[in-house]
Amino acid sequence: MLILAPAGGNPHVLVGKPGGVGLYTRNLLRRMEPGVEMVHFVTGKRPGDPGWLWPLRLLGDAIRLKWTLFFQRFDIIHLNPSLNPKSTLRDALFLATIIGMRWWRRPRVLVFFRGWEWSTADAIQRSGWKRRGFRFLFGAADHILVLASTFRQRLEQLGFDGARIELAATMFDGDLIPTEPAPPHDEIGVLFLSSMNRNKGVTELLEGFAQVAAELPQLRLTLAGEGSARAGAQTWVAAQGLGDVVSLPGYVSGAAKGALLQQADIFALPSRHGEGCPNALLEAMGAGCAVIASRAGGIPDVITSDEHGELLPEVSAAAVADALRKLAGDSERLARCQAHNRETAWARYESRQAAREMAQRYRRMLIAPASATGGGKLRWYAARLRAMSLGEIAYRAQRAVQKRLERRGWLTLPQPPAPTIVPATTWLKIPENEDPTVYTAAADAILAGTIPLFDEPTPGLGQPPNFNADPATGDEPFAAGGADRKHSHSNPEKSRAKRRIWELNRHLHWVTLAQAWRVSGDKRYRDALLEQMRAWLDQCPYRTGPNWTSPLEMGVRLINWALVWQILGGPHADCFQGGLGQELRDRLLAAVMQQAHYIQRHLSRHTSANNHLIGELAGLYVASRAWPYWPALARWGEDAKWELNEQIHLQVHVDGVGCEQTLDYQGFIAEFFLIAALVGARTDDAFNAAYSSRMERMLAFLHAMLDAGGHLPQIGDADNGRAFCLNPARDPAPQALLRLGAVCFARADFQAQAGALDVQSRWLMGAHGRDRWAALARTPKAPRKQAFPQGGYYILGQEFETADEVHACVDCGPLGYLAIAAHGHADALALTLSLGGVPILVDPGTYDYHAGKQWRSHFRSTAAHNTVSIDGADQSTQSGPFLWLNHAQSACEAWEPEAADDLFVGVCHGYERLPDPLTHRREARLFKAESRLTTQDELICRAPHEATRTWQFAAGAAVTQSGPQEVEAVVGPWRVTLRADEADARLEIITGREEPPAGWVSDRYGRKQAAPCVRFINTVAAATTLKCEIRWRRDADTEEYQGSKSHA
Repeated sequence: MLILAPAGGNPHVLVGKPGGVGLYTRNLLRRMEPGVEMVHFVTGKRPGDPGWLWPLRLLGDAIRLKWTLFFQRFDIIHLNPSLNPKSTLRDALFLATIIGMRWWRRPRVLVFFRGWEWSTADAIQRSGWKRRGFRFLFGAADHILVLASTFRQRLEQLGFDGARIELAATMFDGDLIPTEPAPPHDEIGVLFLSSMNRNKGVTELLEGFAQVAAELPQLRLTLAGEGSARAGAQTWVAAQGLGDVVSLPGYVSGAAKGALLQQADIFALPSRHGEGCPNALLEAMGAGCAVIASRAGGIPDVITSDEHGELLPEVSAAAVADALRKLAGDSERLARCQAHNRETAWARYESRQAAREMAQRYRRMLIAPASATGGGKLRWYAARLRAMSLGEIAYRAQRAVQKRLERRGWLTLPQPPAPTIVPATTWLKIPENEDPTVYTAAADAILAGTIPLFDEPTPGLGQPPNFNADPATGDEPFAAGGADRKHSHSNPEKSRAKRRIWELNRHLHWVTLAQAWRVSGDKRYRDALLEQMRAWLDQCPYRTGPNWTSPLEMGVRLINWALVWQILGGPHADCFQGGLGQELRDRLLAAVMQQAHYIQRHLSRHTSANNHLIGELAGLYVASRAWPYWPALARWGEDAKWELNEQIHLQVHVDGVGCEQTLDYQGFIAEFFLIAALVGARTDDAFNAAYSSRMERMLAFLHAMLDAGGHLPQIGDADNGRAFCLNPARDPAPQALLRLGAVCFARADFQAQAGALDVQSRWLMGAHGRDRWAALARTPKAPRKQAFPQGGYYILGQEFETADEVHACVDCGPLGYLAIAAHGHADALALTLSLGGVPILVDPGTYDYHAGKQWRSHFRSTAAHNTVSIDGADQSTQSGPFLWLNHAQSACEAWEPEAADDLFVGVCHGYERLPDPLTHRREARLFKAESRLTTQDELICRAPHEATRTWQFAAGAAVTQSGPQEVEAVVGPWRVTLRADEADARLEIITGREEPPAGWVSDRYGRKQAAPCVRFINTVAAATTLKCEIRWRRDADTEEYQGSKSHA
């Protein structure tokens, strides 16, 4: 059965026969929004057809479909296949017809797997040609939906990319459910409503009911339906003498079914059948029934034991009896489940809501460029090519040839030239009279196998670690990989493992071991460091394994090796004397030159020239000053310095905002720029004044974005990467940068926000730095900057850096840097709010680059940010995990910071690409004396759209509905009220929803937390203004808030 969504015209709608797919299709057609026109194309056997007519009917339907597609243009073809032998053959034929016609009309194709026979899936899995053919035809769809997560797992086993598969429930018709609850009654009705076949658990239900009938005399069981097990059930009921408490009315529909649902208290479906998402289950939930069900098919995707009723551990009479005792014997829990189920079903599964969500999917498919939907790698490559210039295409072709030559051993450096050891300047200051405790405590943990990764201790890594193993699992997924082998994002687990391996191999912990030896004199720490050096050189030979695949990672590693080299004492250090010591030194220096050679031959260029290029250049430059033993490396260092001077102006706006539009990477590249500048200054090779000025502005921007509690909004991507860290305690990067900036640029305002002078500053600045730090206490603070027009950030607020601080930031900047905007998020006009250093309304963060498409897409989507999303689409088009097309343009139209209030007005043009263009203009105004902030979202369009205002609260917030369009949130010591003005706004409060994701935040890479998300949803047409008001007051009754500090 096909649903064709046409491009226009007055569609003729044909309604198929009732039943699972037919009922769904009929409800979808009835409830579809006015803006989506649909044609229902019926295929397959018709009522009354003899069996021999089926092949002819199938052939005729295929010809009719081809004729229809040839003469009428459709935007979307929606196919509802069922995985059984006849249906799969039919649907494959129709998909082949559609694919064959794509050259002519190019419609998008949506496939919604609604039926599933495991035997058919097994037969396809066993046969190579069937598996390849099935994957070719159904994998050509632009969007794939399944009714159950088990269906998705089987498709993954058949070779489908799980990231392209979305879990979607079916729907129930709310018109069939009585709106009035049943009159109070003493009996507890248990309802079975399905076909009465043995695989539906009829026998187990009857026997389980019989076991508790005596102890729960208020129970009444109704088995409604027809099937092969009905006659046996009637006989068994009569033989057991249960006729007065068990009824079998047969097949029911319409008003009779509605009456049964109204009288029921518990719905029971102990099925062994390969269920999808049974309509009867959703109808019963909509009628307010608690549920007892098996774990078959898609039922566990809808039902959880605690919230909805009881999921059976097994299909048995004893399990059914136990579930009945737990529900029927606990009246309070039964009432809670009934209320929760009714609310959940009407909010998520009622046909109007389900049709609305399907309409959003249709619109998202139309908005996405054809090259970015479906089709796997070829489609991604097409989208990537769109983001390249002709020059870049030629460059990448040259690089591909270079890689092939390198694979054959050409253009590589297997035997680097011997170094000429010459005197080199010591640029790292070894502090005097340091308390060794903080160093030795961190070093002892490393010796015990616990190493900080992503600023979190990771135990069980050994001494020395396996540098090719995933720190999380101990596996070696890339042990046989070469340096030219990049690992695709299509394998999320390998990509996640690679990122964790790289973090370990940045060797920040080597610096800690060297420091601990230097300040304590304990040789255990130096010996452990030398052992790790030898282990790395043994485990990671030249151009072998994951640690020879990324020039950025080599750049970071060389910076930390340079710090270790300085702390140990350079080439003539005691540890490099004697036969073994000299051998280690020579091997280490060879690896330095090989990595530098690799970096300079693989610098990130064109659309990849973002933070990666800065890290690679900084690594080359620092290496050239730490090891001036090769003329070639000195040359590369000079080139790197020249290009760093250029890149700081290309990649950082004049107001100090990083062009990648991410605060985490702002701190990351600031570390690279800063370490290069410090090394240059100490080795008589200082960078120019314009470089220093731009670097100071970078830190000033970070300072302005920090709230009184030291929190940064998690704007843009974040992976908690550090270029270096000389503080074993791993303090937050922004504060560490501000301490260095306070000394370097004599900024008392940086000092006030950063706290006391830290360990890292003492190592990098020495005694001179301590003196300058002390002098800053007597220096006036510069006025705090609130507007960054080039970067697009505006801060509304008052009482900064105090317990009464209000810090509200509006994002009105570009999407990101260069044509791919790799690390940007679709967050134009999003707003964050912090009160007294406590985050209230937050940016959701990043979570993980490789946790799967749905999570990567969600955390950078418009719907996840505190702005307005239209028709469920993003302001810009996601075309890959690090690729955006159709970059949304936004601009500030007014910025008026005043003593009484601050006013911001901005506009986003991202939705002007829709078939009906929509312009979004947001006004945010802070009324300082009233502890109140308002937003007005003006949406200018012609046709109907669904507008969703998202307000993501911080983790730990307690949010409750306090009015029809109002919520109250308690976050630490603050009580916040959020209200929408529109009476027709639909309010949703979502916390930790998995499918589709909503109500999540991530305060560091690789970790996500459930957090309340409030949404106001309106249908808008023509020019509409939507208003929200946020009020707050300090709540004396709440406990002191202990928030975790986010950091770049």
